[in-house]
Amino acid sequence: MLVPNPRRGRADWPAKVMPVLPLITVTLFAGFGQLLAGVDAYAPRDWDLPLRVLTAAGIAVGLEMIAVYVQWHAHDALLLQATATAARLRRVSYLIAGAVALFQYSHFAAAWAPTPSAVVFAAFSASSPWLWGLHTRRVQHLQLLREGHADTGGATFAAERYRAFPIRTWKARRFSIDYSITDPRQAWERYRAETVKRSSVVADPSKPTAPSTVAEPVADRGAAPPPPPVPIDKPKLRIAPATKPATPSVRASVNPDAEGKARELAAAGVGRPTIMRETGLKDGVVKEILRETKAAKEGARA
Repeated sequence: MLVPNPRRGRADWPAKVMPVLPLITVTLFAGFGQLLAGVDAYAPRDWDLPLRVLTAAGIAVGLEMIAVYVQWHAHDALLLQATATAARLRRVSYLIAGAVALFQYSHFAAAWAPTPSAVVFAAFSASSPWLWGLHTRRVQHLQLLREGHADTGGATFAAERYRAFPIRTWKARRFSIDYSITDPRQAWERYRAETVKRSSVVADPSKPTAPSTVAEPVADRGAAPPPPPVPIDKPKLRIAPATKPATPSVRASVNPDAEGKARELAAAGVGRPTIMRETGLKDGVVKEILRETKAAKEGARA
């Protein structure tokens, strides 16, 4: 069982009081100014002095605590993430503090002419809710840091780095803000790596930024074969209809290699005798190949 240490509570007391000490001091002196003026203004002169002081003190505390109390509710609403309510209450507290400050100024001004006491006590009354708002924003920021919801401003670099590399440090600062990096060393190294990566891509645009995980076919890696010098439109061999008499075809026993060579020569414009001599085909077969080649050329021109 853990036993609370009373010394630890006393040690934490200054850390808790110091943030609100200016607010307490300003509010006390603003109330003291109300008390000085209220002894003669808030109670009849025929009252006893202790009663007049007590009355003035009560009125002074009440006037100065109205704006502070409203600002405390704004503080509580902001910590509960009710931002619209907090903003509305904050504006109301500023209006109340302004009215109290004007009332405070009228006590010590000489026919509304400024005097040191009038300006000082009026400033104390007007600044109380503003100081409380500063404390509220600090507590809210600490709460966001504990919850991990605080927006960071990026990495902070040393002045020597700014002097040595002003432009590069400014860009690294923007990089850290963009990627929410708070560690200066990590932000600097990542920015350098990103700069090197971009410069390599600009120097060689064809170079891929990352290795491909898909294996390419081996055939795609080689150079494409050159196209043939002369395009040849080789039609398919026609099959005789079944209704025709069953006579042996002239080209039934033709060698396919000899026929292909004959078609190449015919497409190149070689004459029939030369084709017969080069391929060894018969005159009828060569004539048929020449007719088909001529028909194919006319169809292509059409």
